[in-house]
Amino acid sequence: MTPERWLEVQFQKKLRRGYCDNAELRPPPDEKVLHSLEADERLLVRIVVSSTKKYWLTDRRMLTHADEGVSALFDYNNLLRVHWMNRDPLRRAFDSQKPEEEMARMKSEHGDRLEIELTIGDVVLEHLGPAYNLVFEFLRFLIRTVRASATT
Repeated sequence: MTPERWLEVQFQKKLRRGYCDNAELRPPPDEKVLHSLEADERLLVRIVVSSTKKYWLTDRRMLTHADEGVSALFDYNNLLRVHWMNRDPLRRAFDSQKPEEEMARMKSEHGDRLEIELTIGDVVLEHLGPAYNLVFEFLRFLIRTVRASATT
């Protein structure tokens, strides 16, 4: 399955269930985004983080779009691992005096945060809102796809 098809299917499921109200499948891009695309690159999903910041998932990379302009966050070929909230939330919670309270605090403060390990360094995506799960599952799909193609 292509990344584009995966996003189409999963996005529609989440949209029907009302799980992802801050993302849009194939929205109309503005000029800044269009000028930042590579040849034949396709925009798939826009995630609205705030009134001044958006993330874009394309068929080959993730972009960030803020007042300063549009820039590439990472190419999907550089993905190694993706973590919800942080690399080891359970260890962090159980290292505290009150693990249950710490886990609740972490979910409350960082529940829509992803840490992404790349071959070229790490990226942290914060304030993804309801779209965090769509992005998390999409990146996991891409990692599995890249690993599967590397072994064949």
